[in-house]
Formats: sequence, C-alpha cells, structure tokens
Amino acid sequence: METEISTKTIESAVAGNIESFEKIYRCYSSFVYNVAARVSANIEDAKEITHDVFVTVFDKLGTFGHKSSLKTWLYRITVNTALNYRKRTGFERLKFTVLDDNIQPQEDVRLHDNGDEANRLLAKLPENQRVCLALRAIEGLSYEEISDVLGVNINTVRTRIRRGREFLIGLIKEKDSIYELQTD
Repeated sequence: METEISTKTIESAVAGNIESFEKIYRCYSSFVYNVAARVSANIEDAKEITHDVFVTVFDKLGTFGHKSSLKTWLYRITVNTALNYRKRTGFERLKFTVLDDNIQPQEDVRLHDNGDEANRLLAKLPENQRVCLALRAIEGLSYEEISDVLGVNINTVRTRIRRGREFLIGLIKEKDSIYELQTD
C-alpha cells in the first residue's frame, strides 16, 4: 500500500474519477480512523467521524492546494471533524466502550505497556491536551506539524503536551498508590 498519494491521483479524484478517490480512501481510511479514535476516545464515534471526514474530503478535495501534504490536510480535517462531532453530540454522551475501568490489581497499568489503559488515561485528559499528546506520541507528528494541524501557536502545543504529560504522570502515580494499598 502506498504511503503517499501522487498529485496525479489527487487531480484525477478532483476531476471526478471514483477509482482515484477510492485509492485515497484505501490509503488513508485506517489512518483517519485511528486519529478519530484518539481524539474522540470512542470507537463507535470514530467510525462516524471517519465517514464524515471522507464526505468532507470528497466535497473539498478541489480546495486542497498542495501547500502541505495530503496527510497533513487529512489530519486537520479529522481533528476538526472529531472536535466538532464531540461538541455536536455533547461531551457527556461519550461512551468509553473500548476503555475498561475495571483494571485488575495484578495487571500492569503502565501507559506504554497496556493500550487499553493508555486509551483510558488519555480519555481523562482535557480535550486540547489529549489531541496534542495523541498527535505527538501516537501519530508521531512534530510540534510544528501539530501547530499547523490545529492552527495554534507552537508554544501552545508545547504547553498542552507538557501539561498533558504531567496530568498522566499524576494519574499513573495515583494508580500505583492504589495498587500498593491493595497489595498490602
């Protein structure tokens, strides 16, 4: 599978070639879904967001100006769509269906060791910190790329990531303290 779609494929999709658009979809649908899942903290919402993103891409692909990579453009659309989706559906509606709050004491709760635990902890972060941390730590974007995707100052990105990390460290220490109390 290609990691980047050619300009020719993009232009063909803009011209109405469905096969070219399907090629874009096949190349980036998993990527969009993963970003949507991290931003929304909900797999069912991520499916809906992914659908909405590709409807937007289909409608707006002609406005893609090649000023950034297609992937960066998709990041921007996905993050904005996910944030708008959460506002539209209401934050309290979030169902953490993939995030298990019933971690057993003997389970390792280290963020890097347990994907479900990482998701659960990320879901507890304030939205702006979660988005920045997910884009940096999980998606591997640079501070500059995150700044570009979110349309915020690079220092704002750094601050959100630092505060998010501090918050997560506090949650992990709290979890470790509870674990120690339960094992005594």
